[in-house]
Amino acid sequence: MIEEDADRISSITFSFARSKREAWATAYGIYRVTERVAGSAVVPGASAHPARYLIHGNTVHGIQSSDGADRHEPAGYYHRATPLGQVLGSGSGRQRVAAIGLGAGTAAAYFAAGDELVFYELDDEGEGIARAWFDYLAESRAAVSVVPGDARISLADGVQAPDGSFDLIFVDAFSGDAVPAHLLTREAVELYLRKLRPDGVLLFNISSRFYDFAPVLCAAGHALGLYGAQGSSTPPFEPLELPTQGYALARDPKRLDPLFARGWRSDHDLHPTTLWTDDYVNVLAPLARRLVTRWVRAS
Repeated sequence: MIEEDADRISSITFSFARSKREAWATAYGIYRVTERVAGSAVVPGASAHPARYLIHGNTVHGIQSSDGADRHEPAGYYHRATPLGQVLGSGSGRQRVAAIGLGAGTAAAYFAAGDELVFYELDDEGEGIARAWFDYLAESRAAVSVVPGDARISLADGVQAPDGSFDLIFVDAFSGDAVPAHLLTREAVELYLRKLRPDGVLLFNISSRFYDFAPVLCAAGHALGLYGAQGSSTPPFEPLELPTQGYALARDPKRLDPLFARGWRSDHDLHPTTLWTDDYVNVLAPLARRLVTRWVRAS
């Protein structure tokens, strides 16, 4: 859910064998695929990096370098130096991973032969878009599948997602700055926990212009006896790296030690907001917290 002002990204007509269509509508909004050159304007003296962007509304949902040497490297908010990249790239041995939200399928770049990666994507046209314009899914060495529909309904299906079967569940299902509240409630986190192995980790992409979701997840974690950590990417950014915020939850605090070693912060200093449940959600609290933070930084 990383944001970038999409109006600043110039759209061009692509001249390659795939469809030349640049924008199209689905039941969940307007998608655009654009191409821009990043680098020299962001980092003085840096070489230019042509890249392809998937944009939904005014939010960037995926980036892939057009340079042959870097084409398979995860970019955007999945860049290896970002908090999300640090967690996605930290597994050892064979892994079974659930990713809620597909985007361009960038997360698939992190997984190896023998790994299994299951994307849960609300928009049933999402997989077609990701495969038509980006190569992450097709060229991943892992066994990759995409399950269309609401992730909570699909995960609750014990046939497709047996309890205790995932090493990592990654939640990145934001559309623009809309709040998918039903994916952040206590009941949602309880469902994720049921599907995780005992030593598994929950990872959330909580990047947003308008909302601070860390206290929301902190409240859910405290209510369920979990340990939390939050990490943010800091400037200067590489040409294809977007600013990112991640939040991780685990049953075992030792699972978070590698993140603390990388500069992540414990949630001990957070003031959790009122617990979100399937019966109660208050989106004004994370909105107010973000506005206050912006005001403090500007003053």
